[in-house]
Order: sequence, then C-alpha cells, then structure tokens
Amino acid sequence: MVVNFFWGEEVIQQTDNKVMIIALSGDRKLLIPKLYVEDILKKHENQPAELMFAIERLGLLINISELTGEFEPVAQFYTPSRMPHGSPITFGKIIIPENKSYNLIFKANPFPFPELGKYTFELEINGEKFNSDITILSE
Repeated sequence: MVVNFFWGEEVIQQTDNKVMIIALSGDRKLLIPKLYVEDILKKHENQPAELMFAIERLGLLINISELTGEFEPVAQFYTPSRMPHGSPITFGKIIIPENKSYNLIFKANPFPFPELGKYTFELEINGEKFNSDITILSE
C-alpha cells in the first residue's frame, strides 16, 4: 500500500479521479503573520485556556494506491504536544478497484489550532498507520 499526502489551501475533486490543489504547500509549512499571532496572544493573555488561532482554509489530498478492496479509513489530527486535535475523522466506506488509486480529501474552513508548531495527521487503514506533518509557524 502506498499513501501520499499533499497539503494546500483548497482541494477540489474533478472528474475522472483528477484533483485540483490550490496553493500547494511543498515544504509542508504554513506561515502565519506575526501581527495576527501577537493580536491573538494579547486578546487572550488573561484567558489562556480559550486561546485559539485559525487558518482560513486548509486542504489535504490523500492518494492511496497499490491496494484493492473495501476499507473504512479513519484519521486524527494531533497537536505539537501530541494531544488529539478535534474529533476523529471518518471517511466512510471506500472501494478501491484493482489497478486503481483512490483519493481522500480533507477540508477545514477554517482550521482552528491552539498552538504553533508541527501538527500530525494520522491516517489508519486496516490497522496500518500513515502520518503526514504540517508545521504552522509565525513569520
């Protein structure tokens, strides 16, 4: 089984298993404006438990190949401190025909996050886990 991850701002499914990715993040790093970070930190300096940043759009294309059959993939985001971020993500039942690949798409509009750093997206298919990281930094 081969699983490839592609991060961008938006992922749009087109016909014939084609996908369009807007603002592909080749280095898997997202830069957040320093003034935005400072503003959020200042607003929540007396309420750190309510601290939450947000990216307007985040998309992830997951391409699965060299696998045939029926599956129910699930995923989970983890914060830089390895805490689960949000609820588990279920993609429902998928069927991958022989000699074909399958695309899963995750979209968050917006994507809230409590801290800067490396977030891990962990995908599980048939008990096997695949990870991809995206790092959110301040410029």
